[in-house]
Amino acid sequence: MPMTKTKSNNNNNDNNNNQQDLQETEANTEHTECNEFKPTITQLISRYRFNTAINITQQQLQQQQQQQQNEIRIEKEHSTIPLRATRTSCGKGQANNCKTPNSTAKVANITHKIFGWLRKSRNKKPVAILSSDFDEDGDEGVGVGVCVVGASGAAGGALDDQISSLASVGIKAGKLNTTQTATETAIDSNEPKSEKMSSGTFVDRIDPFAKRSLKKKSKKSQGSSRYRNSQDVELQQLPPLKADCSSLEQEELFIRKLRQCCVSFDFMDPVTDLKGKEIKRAALNDLSTYITHGRGVLTEPVYPEIIRMISCNLFRTLPPSENPDFDPEEDDPTLEASWPHLQLVYEVFLRFLESQDFQATIGKRVIDQKFVLQLLELFDSEDPRERDFLKTVLHRIYGKFLGLRAFIRKQINNIFLKFIYETEHFNGVGELLEILGSIINGFALPLKAEHKQFLVKVLLPLHKVKCLSLYHAQLAYCIVQFLEKDPFLTEPVVRGLLKFWPKTCSQKEVMFLGEIEEILDVIDPPQFVKIQEPLFRQIAKCVSSPHFQVAERALYLWNNEYAMSLIEENNAVIMPIMFPALYRISKEHWNQTIVALVYNVLKTFMEMNSKLFDELTSSYKAERQKEKKRERDREELWKKLHELESNRSSGRAAGGSAATANSGSGAAAAASTSLQQANIAAAMNSHQQQSNSGSSGSLSSGGGLGGDNNPATANSKLKQDKADN
Repeated sequence: MPMTKTKSNNNNNDNNNNQQDLQETEANTEHTECNEFKPTITQLISRYRFNTAINITQQQLQQQQQQQQNEIRIEKEHSTIPLRATRTSCGKGQANNCKTPNSTAKVANITHKIFGWLRKSRNKKPVAILSSDFDEDGDEGVGVGVCVVGASGAAGGALDDQISSLASVGIKAGKLNTTQTATETAIDSNEPKSEKMSSGTFVDRIDPFAKRSLKKKSKKSQGSSRYRNSQDVELQQLPPLKADCSSLEQEELFIRKLRQCCVSFDFMDPVTDLKGKEIKRAALNDLSTYITHGRGVLTEPVYPEIIRMISCNLFRTLPPSENPDFDPEEDDPTLEASWPHLQLVYEVFLRFLESQDFQATIGKRVIDQKFVLQLLELFDSEDPRERDFLKTVLHRIYGKFLGLRAFIRKQINNIFLKFIYETEHFNGVGELLEILGSIINGFALPLKAEHKQFLVKVLLPLHKVKCLSLYHAQLAYCIVQFLEKDPFLTEPVVRGLLKFWPKTCSQKEVMFLGEIEEILDVIDPPQFVKIQEPLFRQIAKCVSSPHFQVAERALYLWNNEYAMSLIEENNAVIMPIMFPALYRISKEHWNQTIVALVYNVLKTFMEMNSKLFDELTSSYKAERQKEKKRERDREELWKKLHELESNRSSGRAAGGSAATANSGSGAAAAASTSLQQANIAAAMNSHQQQSNSGSSGSLSSGGGLGGDNNPATANSKLKQDKADN
């Protein structure tokens, strides 16, 4: 008994000591965690950047946590690797009584999940998890670059080391669940698609009854820049350029910065190469300021370096549109992802062209036809900001380089012809027409034949493209500029517009009428006389249109004072063309606004020429009476035809029944009827011949109904009788 009590006391003491050690271990662990991982300001900033980059919403986080719990439960049931929770002083037989701290248990779950993934992909290379280099000071902030080395680290010491390292990762990242989600995201992104699809938790459940829009939403950014293929090139911060001195060192530094800006970055990932992107942005701003405020900075060796930098950043293959049904009036344009750098490059290019030190004789060696052709191809970019910069740049090049002007016009001509007759898609038509408007304004008089041909063969056919609304304002401005230069072009222009006048598109009709009004504002009276008849016939059709916007826009022409003066001078020609349509619309149109406008136009005509107005009114009423009479006659004729048809159909029905009763007798009757008709016809012919000859006796001897029915025989008998007499 004493021995038994001693043993029990020893056991109790051991239990108390174990519990005390466990409590001390837990207290030390919590104290160490609180002291060691107290976040600093730099860590909080890095944590904020990390959470912003991951961009996980609260709803997605809850779903992922639920999926993680289900996976952990399943893996615990089927796991074959023993899991050691933490290092404590528990005995072998009392291991079940030990309690693991919450943070350590969560880290253990993460580790267990990692080893579950490693069992799936044993042949894969090591994967870096949560490696980060956001801070420039050397403070790593978020993550320490833990690397999973292999699948054979399940031994005791190695596993403990990995658990402790993962604990530091999880606690430094802020909330452990967020780190766990980020770890799973990094792992899942490296899995092949087949494994991802094989897992039931990653497959989206498709609801066949869900109402989704059939139209695919277009992205608002795209990656069309030339990305860096290798990450070996690291940009170094260079000293700023000084505009007040133009030494050789500044020129070398200027060239070094230009070459540094030739490096392109991937802007589809907003958190990669942040340091390099910032260095390049600062360098581009420094270059722009240096070129603008410096004097004598554009030396001859700098020209090819500037053009090389511009070519490396701007000239690229534009991606195809991701939305084939893109409607510029309804859909948002696809913006360029690398625009933060492209904008600065365009600004440097403009400062370079507008600088007082710029010399066209040196610039023409690097800005040649190939450069201009590549620049024109960029006008197809979907980003309107880039096209606006390109418009200004091309206009500066056209003004600086006289030798490239004809080439630029020719290439714009080719782009328009391809757009009209082949693709019907080019994003920069409006910007190119805007450039042409200023170019046409500077044409010398008299106009060359090539300019007139460009007007007739290129600008006028641009009216027939379906997407006319995108560039019609610029196109109408170019047309008006030509007419102001040469008024004799009015007739071919107006007849060309009438040739391409839309038949079924009311929106385009409204645009055409607006352009006609702009032409009437600059037209000369002698030229108006040449086109008034075909023009106002088309306007009369537009006034009669059932679409109220077309009719309203056509009637607004009478609000133009200059157009009214032209109409008043030629009212004898215009009023007979317009009066029938106006009078009919005043009685029949469905829109009361149009009827009110028509009454105003008729009142204006009455004030212009009341005598002609009365004549047109009386003639129109007489014509209407004749038309009504023709309508009545036509209706009566159709009634008679219907009656004849009904009688004929009833007779056919009766004859058909008799023929069914006795087909043989019907056939004989038909044969006898045809024979009688033939005899009657022969008799009439012979009677006519005999009456013409004047011999009545020969008629009685030569032909009764039973005589010879052949007219030739009757004639021969008549001749024989005359010879006998």
